[in-house]
Amino acid sequence: SYQFSTDLNKADNDKLEIELITPLITEDKIVYRFPAMIPGTYKILNFGYFIEGLKAFDKNGNELATNRLDINSWEISNSNQLYKLIYKVNDTFDDTSKEAKNIWPMAGTNIQAGKNFVFNNHGFFGYFDNYLNNEYII
Repeated sequence: SYQFSTDLNKADNDKLEIELITPLITEDKIVYRFPAMIPGTYKILNFGYFIEGLKAFDKNGNELATNRLDINSWEISNSNQLYKLIYKVNDTFDDTSKEAKNIWPMAGTNIQAGKNFVFNNHGFFGYFDNYLNNEYII
């Protein structure tokens, strides 16, 4: 299963850190992705644009090599040792970039410490190739 967690009390500068305890990965290399499109929008949204500092770790806390392949995808080497991912999510509501303006409000995300949080899963939680049917625990 995918086991995601975050601490809303640690929101900083419209960003939240997400921690994922990963499913058991058997491949030597794997790709972690965020959606480019979501049902009902009929356009490219590229939620990976709002992800920063993705890092991968083994069970002992050693960092594994990652390579950003494109706006929505990261390749992780030695992924058969992968235990955890950590990354930051920037929200879409008050971002003035072209990418954020492309996201309709009902599909967006908002992180305002002490005020409100708008979670659309596709803006916070990714998936591994070949592990699309694993359970998500958030």
